[in-house]
Amino acid sequence: MLMINPADRQLIYFIKGQGQDLSAVENFLNKREYQVHSHYDKNTCLKQIEELKPQYIFICFDRSDGEHEMILQEVYRITQGIVIPYCMGTQIEYITRLDQSQFEFKLYPPISGPAVQRILSKLSKTLNLLDDSVIMNTRPIEPINDQTVRDTFKDFSIANPYEKKNELPKDPTKLNSEQKDNLEDSFHADVKSKLVDLIHQSDHEQFQVDQIFETNQVFVLIIQDKSWTGYLTLASEANIDTQEAFNILNNWVFKNLSPLSIAPNSPSLVLQIPTVNFPEFSKVKSDHSQSFQVDHKEIMISLFSFSPFEVLNTPTENFNYLEVPVEFLKPKLDLPFEVYLFLPENNKFLNYIKLGYPMGDTQIYRLHSRNINHVYAPMQYHDAVLKYKAEFNLHQLIESYNIAIQPKQQSS
Repeated sequence: MLMINPADRQLIYFIKGQGQDLSAVENFLNKREYQVHSHYDKNTCLKQIEELKPQYIFICFDRSDGEHEMILQEVYRITQGIVIPYCMGTQIEYITRLDQSQFEFKLYPPISGPAVQRILSKLSKTLNLLDDSVIMNTRPIEPINDQTVRDTFKDFSIANPYEKKNELPKDPTKLNSEQKDNLEDSFHADVKSKLVDLIHQSDHEQFQVDQIFETNQVFVLIIQDKSWTGYLTLASEANIDTQEAFNILNNWVFKNLSPLSIAPNSPSLVLQIPTVNFPEFSKVKSDHSQSFQVDHKEIMISLFSFSPFEVLNTPTENFNYLEVPVEFLKPKLDLPFEVYLFLPENNKFLNYIKLGYPMGDTQIYRLHSRNINHVYAPMQYHDAVLKYKAEFNLHQLIESYNIAIQPKQQSS
């Protein structure tokens, strides 16, 4: 028999159902390139999985209703291993549970050593096709059929971005002179006076920065109109109620961008940015900015133009995932959303990076080298993707500003 170095064996763990006998399967696999461990007690299984860190975890779905879901959540919490659900029994409720699990790889009865080997071989080929340096977690994403999600995107879209024939424009549109004049003329009545009253009424801490001339935080509204797309930023040394400020600023912008339409409910975010002298940065990089003081505290409002491609989210046709262009992925930064890859040969999405884990330089390079232009995030990360792109865009803009002012600083 071929002798295999224990260090080269792939580690498999079976979370069995009570009374299940997998000895024949385990013996078959142990004689080949695998090392198999198994148990049926949930707590024992989780402890051993955390210690052993197996590449593959087979989870029995022949369990009392709901128990397999609790085990799945715990497994995802403690490991990056690949999860493969299986059934030993042929009862219709177990088979239906397996069918509806949304996993790409799953094992139906009868369970045998060769059947396990075949599914692992198929999975290994898929992994090598995607990236041979990553252990992929095949956590499924349940489809989202909520009509409100679809309606939200129809309200917040340019030229139907979810239709491939109408891709989002990649060139930003600057505010024109008429729009700037309208914003300037209406600022005192529509914004300044109302914000001054709002600041004086604030009786508990909401949003403020210590020093606007050296800030690393701003309040942002994402503005999307047919005539202009970008970010409205608020940097305030005075304590201010962001929800009320949001309503004031949102109405002001859309009154001047689209005077005949009702202002939509624009997303608002508090963003972390590289530390910067915000007034000086805004003078150079913004389309339009306004500032004033309240009790010797500086407040500044700026509008920065970006293209719809840079700002907005594009859902897939079934509205279950969002497209994330690879060019927006920053290496070595923990991602605030799960990353999926699309396999066109079988029309499936596979989990590539778990929530909170970073992508390395090599992984991003391989995506580019294989002409993969988009990765995908499940729809529930809609707000996280918007925020991630906003921080990415403003970070890039501040970096370009810092590079431009370096020669001036050195000469002085």
